[in-house]
Amino acid sequence: MRKFGSLVSGSSFQRRPYNNSTVATRIMSTRSEFGSNTNRQHYESHTAESYESAFFYSPGAYTAHLRELVQQALHLNSNHLSYRRLLDIGGGTGNFTKLLLDNSPVLKEAVVVDPFLSTVHDSSENGISFVKASSNDFMKGNSTTNNESLPSWRQNYHQVLLKEVVHHFDEQHRTSIFRGIRQGLINMTETNSTDSPPSILIITRPHRNIDYPLWPAALEVWAANQPSAHELCKNLKGAGFSSIHQWIEPYQCETTLEQWLNMVRARFWSTFSNFSNKELEEACQYISNHAKLQPDGKTIKFEDRLVFITAHK
Repeated sequence: MRKFGSLVSGSSFQRRPYNNSTVATRIMSTRSEFGSNTNRQHYESHTAESYESAFFYSPGAYTAHLRELVQQALHLNSNHLSYRRLLDIGGGTGNFTKLLLDNSPVLKEAVVVDPFLSTVHDSSENGISFVKASSNDFMKGNSTTNNESLPSWRQNYHQVLLKEVVHHFDEQHRTSIFRGIRQGLINMTETNSTDSPPSILIITRPHRNIDYPLWPAALEVWAANQPSAHELCKNLKGAGFSSIHQWIEPYQCETTLEQWLNMVRARFWSTFSNFSNKELEEACQYISNHAKLQPDGKTIKFEDRLVFITAHK
């Protein structure tokens, strides 16, 4: 496990000046609330099939590795509390949530909360129920200590997973959102010992020092919209969480250049959502020109760096 701060700073893609006068506009329009119209347009443009077909979300070695990391971080293989209910915020299709349920002896129920669900399921399916809600819903009722006034899905969950979603939370509202999330958590222990499972797990990506095959304008948008781990830890502490820990999980990725370019063209990350088709084609040409291909002439390698943050109620 590589601790936060010991990142590999070098990138296999050199950065050169990239003439783009609309970066500031993209930064402001990409920096929008989870559930906003801007994000809605991006995510609803993808079908479940197209979204899950992206490299980072399709079944395979990467997803299996990530599932194991989440199980370890949330102590889902431990004997502590044999019946747990998980709140998966931004869980989308629920496919990753189902992987966790299928591979954990203690995780028996999960609620997927996502503002972009095409269908709201009234009943539980294989232990998973779905709620169409945005991050703003966690700021409602925070002033009361009576959880009974909250909707049922916001009550009595043991752990929370926020995987690749916190960058959509408004910076001014993050602490309030985390406070609302904390309100519905069940205390699993009276003391926050090193052996007790954490209440919340945030998975995001670094603010800077990333190794993805991108272009300068996209790197600027990324840095402007990606909160740092320090900021997130500060928000968690302000919301009342304790025993906050952070670290980096690196993973060596390998794919074909063509697959990567197709993912960029498909705007699989919201970072790309406000680039025009013409600009994305120019970006793909930039990536192709700077890519360090493997001996087969087709494959590229890069390091995916995930920031893990855990905390206790």
